[in-house]
Amino acid sequence: MKKLIAEFKANGGKFKEFNIEDEKLLKCLSGRRKLTKLDLSKNGITPVYSSDSLNNGLVGYTLQKPDYIVNTDNPLYVIFGEHTKTMNIVKNSFCVMDNVKVLTSSITNIRELLYILTSWKKSIPDLGYARHWSAAKTSKFYLPLNNNEIDFSFMENYIRELEQERIRELEHYLKASGLNNYELTEEEQKALDLINNKKIKFKYYKINTLFDIHPTKSYKMTNKDLFETQGNTPVVTNSSINNGITGYVKLSPTEKGGIITYSDTTTSDTIFYQPNDFIGYSHIQGLYALNEKKWSEKNLLYFLTLFRKSANNRFNYANKFNRTIAKEMFVAMPINNTDNIDYNFMEIYIKAIEKLVIKNVVDWKDKIIKTTKDVCNK
Repeated sequence: MKKLIAEFKANGGKFKEFNIEDEKLLKCLSGRRKLTKLDLSKNGITPVYSSDSLNNGLVGYTLQKPDYIVNTDNPLYVIFGEHTKTMNIVKNSFCVMDNVKVLTSSITNIRELLYILTSWKKSIPDLGYARHWSAAKTSKFYLPLNNNEIDFSFMENYIRELEQERIRELEHYLKASGLNNYELTEEEQKALDLINNKKIKFKYYKINTLFDIHPTKSYKMTNKDLFETQGNTPVVTNSSINNGITGYVKLSPTEKGGIITYSDTTTSDTIFYQPNDFIGYSHIQGLYALNEKKWSEKNLLYFLTLFRKSANNRFNYANKFNRTIAKEMFVAMPINNTDNIDYNFMEIYIKAIEKLVIKNVVDWKDKIIKTTKDVCNK
């Protein structure tokens, strides 16, 4: 990357500030309908996007006709999540929900558009869980110039080289960490077979018999003061991305790692396992094991999936996911021959699942490397 930038500057290239309206880079559309969850359907065929940061913003499908049509005039759209500050590129006709801005662009090259969106997003201040559009539309960001014209060729080459660099880093990481070894042990394969063949017994447990749920400790500071410094201590907020972490500060942790957290003001998408010590935040609840010795990271990850499944589609900003409700929820836990929770099985099963995921990543990596090499050779 440094070599590419050095060559760009050596050839007279420079960077200049822009905003999204300059050179008609992006145009915000308005005045179209906003769907609700009631408009979603299991039999729907039109994609529906929201400000959700997961799954590229796709929250489901509707039977209604699309409001935004992909064609030769508009081959690419950009979905801007006002609350999450996420930007997703959409290449198919669709509808949207509330708290979303839809933008069109004259740029049809997806790598060029990715470069612009990345530069733009970096310039937008983080306002926490607030509407970001007013700040985003005036934010200034830098783009490369050549002969006083935006250098789209440089942007495409930059993203292309960045893709190849990340693939090389992934290869090195998998090898150095030993994650390229995804062969299942006999014990792990047996755990998968027991689940697949439905030979594991389950028993329902009320969550308050397994965990105490109460608010995490926080500094009770404004966002401006809380995030004033930059450090290594994660701050877990009401975000549904990045494990709930909004930033890292120099303050001391308020909570020990090794617990599950969630926001009682949003949805089940905020349920995360926190491996490291962290700083709590307003409305972040922690699950504290009543029998700490029984629980490990793998066991908690198994439970986390059950917890999310039990809470899925039940809560939103109007119907709060408070701890009173969470404590009364039930989860089906695997049990052993003595009718007690089988913590060992959960541990082995999660290890097996991790290896299967790693195998998928390695297969994907090999496919991408081959495709990248083919493209570069052309």
